Amino acid sequence: MPELPEERPAVLHVITGLGTGGAEVMLCKVLQETRGELRSGVVSLMDRGPLADTIEALGVPVSFAGMGRGTLPTPAVVRNIVLAAKRFAPTHIQGWMYHGNLAASLMAGLVQPRPRLIWNVRQTLYSLRNESRLTAALIRISSLLSRHPDTIIYNSRLSADQHERIGFFPGRRTVIPNGFDLEIFRPDPQARDRMRRELGLRPASIVIGQIARLHPMKGHFVMLKAGARIVERTANAQLLFAGAGMSSDNPELMSALDRFGLRGKVHLLGERSDVSSLLQAIDIAVLPSLWGDAFPNAIGEAMAAGVPCVVSDIGDAGTLVGNCGRVVPPGDVVALSDAICELIDAGPDVLARLAEASRRRIAEHFSLPAIGLQYRQLYVGG
Repeated sequence: MPELPEERPAVLHVITGLGTGGAEVMLCKVLQETRGELRSGVVSLMDRGPLADTIEALGVPVSFAGMGRGTLPTPAVVRNIVLAAKRFAPTHIQGWMYHGNLAASLMAGLVQPRPRLIWNVRQTLYSLRNESRLTAALIRISSLLSRHPDTIIYNSRLSADQHERIGFFPGRRTVIPNGFDLEIFRPDPQARDRMRRELGLRPASIVIGQIARLHPMKGHFVMLKAGARIVERTANAQLLFAGAGMSSDNPELMSALDRFGLRGKVHLLGERSDVSSLLQAIDIAVLPSLWGDAFPNAIGEAMAAGVPCVVSDIGDAGTLVGNCGRVVPPGDVVALSDAICELIDAGPDVLARLAEASRRRIAEHFSLPAIGLQYRQLYVGG
C-alpha cells in the first residue's frame, strides 16, 4: 500500500490484544472505514491474536509488545510500545480499553511532537466490584489521569455517565456508538435453509439464540433458566448458544442442562467464525447481560440481519433495540421468558414486521459508514 502524504492524520491505535471481542472487532471496522484517508497503525500490548491477519490485510502495520495476559507491562513491554510510537510518528494516538488507554497516555507523553491523545472506553461500569482487582485499579488510575486525553470516546451514553460519576473528567466526553455492516449482516433465506439443515433444526422450530462468550456478565445461566420456562410453554422452541466456552465439553454447562431439563432442546456450538450465516437460523436473538456491556455488537449484528431481539436493560442495549424488540430488567428470569414467549405467541407476521423494523433501525441510525464518518471527523478535526 503506497505511503499517504504526511500532512494527513496518522493514527496509531493501542489495544490490549487482537482477539475476537467487541472492541477488537470495532477497531477493525474503524480501520476499514478510514482506509485511504489517513495513515493507520496498531500496537497490540499482547502477542499476535486472530484479528492481526485481518488488520494487516487492510495494509495496516501491527506491532506486538509482548505483555502477558492479566499482567502489568514490564520494562521490555514499555520499551517496545515507545519504540513503536517513535517509528510510526503519529499525529494521534488512540487507546482502546483501560490497558490500551494508559499505554497510549505513556506513548503520547514520550513522543515529540506530542500527538493528540484519545481514549476509547468500551464498557459500562455498574460497580468496581464486578471487575478484577487489576482492572479496578486501572479504572481508578484512569480517573485520576482523565484530564490528559484530548478526547474520551465512549460507545454508550450510560457508560460515559457511569465513568464520570467515579471521577472521569466530563469535559473530554464524545459518544460514538458501534456501527454495523449491512452488507455482511443481512437477511438471507438461502443461508437460513442451509444453516438450519446443518444444525438439524426442523422447519417449524422456533430458535432462540444467544451469541456471546461464556462469562458471568453475559447471563447465560439466566437464559438457561428462562429457557426451561420457554420450552415448557412452547413445544417447538429450541435454544442455540454460540461463543467461546459454550460447548458440550464444559461440564458445568452440561450439568446445568440436566438440572433445567434442557437436554435435546439446546444446541451448543462453541466459538464460530460464521456468525453472519449463523444468525440466519435464529428467530429471536437474546442478550440477558447482567453488567458490563455498553453497546452490544451481538445485538446490532442480529438486528442488521433482520432478527428481532430481547435484551436486558444494560448499557445502551435498550436504545439500540428501540421499539423493534423487548427490553427486560437484568437477571429477571420470568420477565425474560415472558418477553420471548410474547414474541413467539405473536406469530410469524409480527416477527417478520419486527425483523424489518430492526434492520431499518440499524440502517438509519447505526450503519457502519455513518459511524466511520464520526471517527474520521474526530481525526481530521482535531
